Amino acid sequence: MAQPLLTIAIPTYNRGRCLDQQLGWVTRSIADRWAQVELIVSDNGSSDNTPEVCERWKQQTHGQLRIFRHPHNLGLTLNALHCIQQARGRYLWLISDDDEILDDTFEWILQTLLRANGNDLSFIHLNGMMKDKKGKIAIESIYSFRKDRFENPGISLFQECLRQSPFSIGLTCSIYHSVIVKSVLERWPGIKNNLAFPVFLAGYAASRGGMLVRAQPSWAFIDGTTSFGSIWPVVDFYLLPEVYIKLIDEGYPEEFMRARILTNLNFVRFILKFPIYFLKSIKLYIKAFRLKRAL
Repeated sequence: MAQPLLTIAIPTYNRGRCLDQQLGWVTRSIADRWAQVELIVSDNGSSDNTPEVCERWKQQTHGQLRIFRHPHNLGLTLNALHCIQQARGRYLWLISDDDEILDDTFEWILQTLLRANGNDLSFIHLNGMMKDKKGKIAIESIYSFRKDRFENPGISLFQECLRQSPFSIGLTCSIYHSVIVKSVLERWPGIKNNLAFPVFLAGYAASRGGMLVRAQPSWAFIDGTTSFGSIWPVVDFYLLPEVYIKLIDEGYPEEFMRARILTNLNFVRFILKFPIYFLKSIKLYIKAFRLKRAL
């Protein structure tokens, strides 16, 4: 069987309604192109109607949907890494079950990948927008790019994305070359414990070849729907700095990562709510202070 061009993988947990809508969009977009596109759902041991939703869509796609179900919740990071290892496509698009994909995005991605020259393209990053829960646009464009940009290697371009909005580098906005992203766990085994893993995946892929940024907003994050709001200080003050330190090993400048880590030193909420993580983070900040300063 020929290798699919693209794997679309959806890690999910207890959001059967959102997953149902997302699978509807994906299957309509794929239409009759199952030879080019593989579809995976990885269920993290959901206790709602997610298993029924998956089985119904497997029937509707005549068995094309591949379903994985974990006996218990492994956490988002391990579930996403499982999707990466199971993907058969040349490229991999991890999609959140609750993000909205805007019109023509799928077609643009597929045509871009069809035109890709061998291994020159290792990472595609999609600009996005933010909507409120009522569907009203809150931020029309996360990035300020006016036209698509390609750089090889993608290190400088990825740094520009981090400067503009580090928190927009998540699952739905990233398409990776599968061979590259499958090697991540071997490169950094500790990624399995880091909820900011999408930032490392993106930075790692960008450092290994060409990076393309689509300037037109392609997806919408719905404000207030994240399940990580209560632990966001841990992500901001500990997990992201850990990722930044690791990216130095992938060729990113010390002075740039030092600046990223030290831009937010308001620790009060972090210390009071997460004292153990604060203690763990101290060595990261000491390391950051010792990194090269920007000239």
